[in-house]
Amino acid sequence: MVAPSMAIVQPIRFTMISDFLLAFSISDWSSEALNELVRYFNRMSVTQWGIMSACAVTFGFLCLRGTAIKR
Repeated sequence: MVAPSMAIVQPIRFTMISDFLLAFSISDWSSEALNELVRYFNRMSVTQWGIMSACAVTFGFLCLRGTAIKR
């Protein structure tokens, strides 16, 4: 019997990562993300749209001011 410290170490095979990379598709991911975004926006109420638009306008004005925001 060989002691555990003397055992031959087998190299790690990255089959899990390679399987993931083969199964991963940018086009599939982007189409699923777009479909989910469309479903999310189709279910928003008027109040949620109002909050979203107010945040967008506020963000726009903050971007126009640049880095000179006074504290």
